[in-house]
Amino acid sequence: MPFSLQRNDITRVNADAYVLAANPELWLGGGVAGAIAKAAGREELQAACDELGGCAVGDAVVTPGFGARATWIIHAVGPVWRPDEDAALLRTWLKSAYLAALARAGELGVDSVAMPLLSAGTFGCPEEISLEVALEAVGESSAAEDLDVIIVLFGESARNLARQRFADVAEYIDNAYVAAHPNRRSRRFEEEEFFFGGYGAPASRPSMAAPAMAAPPLPTMGAAPSMAAPTAVPDTDAEDEALLKRLFRKRSAGRGRAKRAEEPEESVESSGCFGAPVPDDLAVSAMPAPEAPVMEERSFAAPRSLEDFLDELDAPFSTTLLALIDERGLTDAQVYKRANISRQHFAKIRADADYRPTKTTVLALAVALRLTLTETEDLLARAGFALSSSSKADLIVRYFIERSNFDIFAINEALYAFDQPLLA
Repeated sequence: MPFSLQRNDITRVNADAYVLAANPELWLGGGVAGAIAKAAGREELQAACDELGGCAVGDAVVTPGFGARATWIIHAVGPVWRPDEDAALLRTWLKSAYLAALARAGELGVDSVAMPLLSAGTFGCPEEISLEVALEAVGESSAAEDLDVIIVLFGESARNLARQRFADVAEYIDNAYVAAHPNRRSRRFEEEEFFFGGYGAPASRPSMAAPAMAAPPLPTMGAAPSMAAPTAVPDTDAEDEALLKRLFRKRSAGRGRAKRAEEPEESVESSGCFGAPVPDDLAVSAMPAPEAPVMEERSFAAPRSLEDFLDELDAPFSTTLLALIDERGLTDAQVYKRANISRQHFAKIRADADYRPTKTTVLALAVALRLTLTETEDLLARAGFALSSSSKADLIVRYFIERSNFDIFAINEALYAFDQPLLA
């Protein structure tokens, strides 16, 4: 029972059967019905409809597809939506039309069926109500179990149809994004202060161009040159000052050792400027060599082999999934219907212990099993996936799981509203 939503021209959809929103007289009109009639060949299709002699509200009949891409055209008659009539009764008739269309598709033995929103448009039914009823019908139809059902929405209003119902989802996505991406400007300022200020000194970002250096004034002959007041240096605490001194001594000692290594041994012993001997009272005592650091003895475990790691692998996805199904006392049919996947697809998962699912399939099965968020993340990990706060689709699924709303059609409707791939 795979179900999907598409924003498309129905005559461009690859499906075995098209559903045409018809009137009781089966007269071909305009809109989506007119587009299907044009693709099939209006005259041939109208002649086939005339032979049928009409169709009752809430029912559906079948004609060949003629020149259309689909092999069959199912004419489903929904009610005209009048404000003065009983809304509950109108919904009942509308659902009956959807169920009848799915039943005709099942009788034809087709694999896929594409349908528009019945009773919408000129019949006056609000699109959001027609979509709700369509989802209910697909979930209740026994004929839809082996069908790939595609509800085709058309026009700009259809793109925003479901989004109007999910303002709380949009707010959840925005809040999750803000939580995952803190104020970058504040963080950047802190990094600049650390790198350019140094040891807590106030800092401003240096400009790319070096500032021009003013030439010092020439001293007057016979007079002592004027000295500028020393620049105040901010105090540092004792630990920072001691650290700076140690670093300076190590750097100086290193430079001295490197210089002595380059010179001949005799010049190190007793040579001064231009080879003159150095007086004993002016000789500089050699700097003592720094003590070698004492290395702590540590015991290291023998490196583990790849086989050791592989022996600790968790149960694979397929094994875990089947165990969860048994644990919850569910049947295969219950799971794949709830997950919006076909019986054939589920059979492949059961038969292959090394089955590698897509992320949407894992999430669909997690929804079908009514898993908690933690359990969902574990099942995803066993297939090599994870939920990401940077993924709009992941946030939408997480929103529904956190609220224990495991209606796969509602989740897919929300995913469609935000232009995200549907589950399964």
